[in-house]
Order: sequence, then structure tokens, then C-alpha cells
Amino acid sequence: MAYKQLVQPNIAINENAGWCLQYARRVFGLPAVEPTAWVAWTNTQYKHQDRNFPSGVAVPVWFDWVGDVGSGRFRYGHVAVRTADGKIWSSPLSGNGRAWFASVDDLTRAFGNGMTYVGWSEDISGTRVIKEEGGVPVVPQDVIVDEQLAIKLLDLWGRQGDAIRDPSAIGSIVGKPAWHAIDTLKSSQEGQARQGYLNSIDGIMAELAAARASKESDKPGDAERKLEALRSAMKDALGI
Repeated sequence: MAYKQLVQPNIAINENAGWCLQYARRVFGLPAVEPTAWVAWTNTQYKHQDRNFPSGVAVPVWFDWVGDVGSGRFRYGHVAVRTADGKIWSSPLSGNGRAWFASVDDLTRAFGNGMTYVGWSEDISGTRVIKEEGGVPVVPQDVIVDEQLAIKLLDLWGRQGDAIRDPSAIGSIVGKPAWHAIDTLKSSQEGQARQGYLNSIDGIMAELAAARASKESDKPGDAERKLEALRSAMKDALGI
């Protein structure tokens, strides 16, 4: 199973001991969301409770840990980042900086105090950092859904009425990376029922990103025509 890195990691981050979640988020350039690593692990949507780490990409790796970091005994958990070379990067055991370990087991031995490995994830703090390729083009991270594109995507799902009647349908995907919007729609009831139909969206989004990155994107209506062409082709294929 091949994966694509959606968010490039920057391991050269220094952090204080005890701030593992902040370190892992900063590696991927993400803002604060959850208060502890354990809450963040609980909130991940693409978790893998195994050791079948994907090759060639960096992912968050998660640990269970109950301890006291100065504000009472609590289930804080721990998170680190496993890079493509297999190294495990973490906030340090003491002081300020970063530490790396040869494996998750080496990390648990170093930290001790009952810490145990629980799994790895494709996302952290609401952002997906890798995605399974599966032969479908991966939407670039920097393609952001605007209101016009959101309406078009909802229309492709046969939900244009939702967009007209309920502004929250648009608001749920506007301003988010295109891959996130696609995942949101894929997880909907319509998405589960029409998976093949939805997979085709990945392709057009990649084409749209390429068009926007080229001079051709400066031509009025270029992106609109591409979306209209896809809409017609898929509706023809579905017989609707």
C-alpha cells in the first residue's frame, strides 16, 4: 500500500520536555487544537493500531502514558513523529531540544514509567498529513475550496439544494484543503453509496490544481469549464 505525503515535515524543531504534542504539531506546521496527546490520538480519524508503518512518509506515532508533569496525575499520552528513514523524533526527555530513537520500543524504554505504544495515524489535530494513493491522483495540499467550488462539489453529489437551503452545507467545506472537503463528502451517506462516483472527483481536483498552477488558469472560465465537463461526463455515466 503506497502513501503520499500531503504535509511535508520539518524535524528541525526544538521544544521543551513535556510538550510532545506541540512538537509534533509544529513538525507539520499545525496550530494547537487538543490539550494533550491522548486527546489528540482519540480524535484522529485515520488511526492504525498496528506497526505496519507506511514507507517513504512521515507519520505521527502515539503512546499511552499516565503521569504527572506538574499539574497532577493524568492520562497525558505521548506523540512523536516517525520519519521516512524509520527514526522516531520526539520532544526531549529533559530541557529544550529534540530527541530521536531507532524504534518506538526504544522510545518507550527511554521514557519509561509505563509508557506503551498504541498506533500511528494519517492525521493529527484535524489535518491529514499522508494519504493512500491507490492509483488515484492525490489532491495537492494548497488547493483551497472557495464558495463557488463548494457549490459545484455539492452539485456533483446531487446536493445543490442543500447548498441553497442550508448555508452550513457550504460552510462545512469552504476554506479547507480540497482533499479534506473530498474526504468529508466521501464519508457522508451519499459518499458511502456512490464511492466510485466520488473517486472520480479526486482526478478532477488534481487537474484543477494543475490548471490553476499553469498560465492556462488565467483564462476566464477555465476552471469552470473543467468542472462542468466532469459534471456532465459523470452524470452521463450514471445515467442521471
